[in-house]
Amino acid sequence: MSFVTLETMATMTGRSIAEERFRAQLAIAFGATAVLLSAIGLYGLVARSVSDRRREIGVRLTLGADPGQVRGLVLRQALGLAGLGVVIGVPTALLAARGLATFLYGVTPASPLALAIAVATIASASALAALGPALRAARINPIEALRNS
Repeated sequence: MSFVTLETMATMTGRSIAEERFRAQLAIAFGATAVLLSAIGLYGLVARSVSDRRREIGVRLTLGADPGQVRGLVLRQALGLAGLGVVIGVPTALLAARGLATFLYGVTPASPLALAIAVATIASASALAALGPALRAARINPIEALRNS
């Protein structure tokens, strides 16, 4: 005795790609976690750098540096670190992409668009992570910084 089940085409299609959808969602979750962790790490690194350079920043502000220049200095430092990460990460990703080619659909492992999106994501996450310490550095009171050193 056989039973016939009626399903919509959308249900059948959804069931047939459920495993691929799960893999994609898992990859997105891991990628988002990696970006978040790298942004937290960069924030901590830049915040510590600003804290260690408090006296230097105070001297710069005392000698007439504009708070915008101090912000720019801190942001350049953070984006330089992010740039170094991109310079190391993109070739490494291209080498690792060969092993991931079987998981990709509709995109090549060395897709320029995917790499550009990854670089833009890292750059924007780095800029956001460094913004807090940069704003704090620009608000340093030069007299307090020199007195407490």
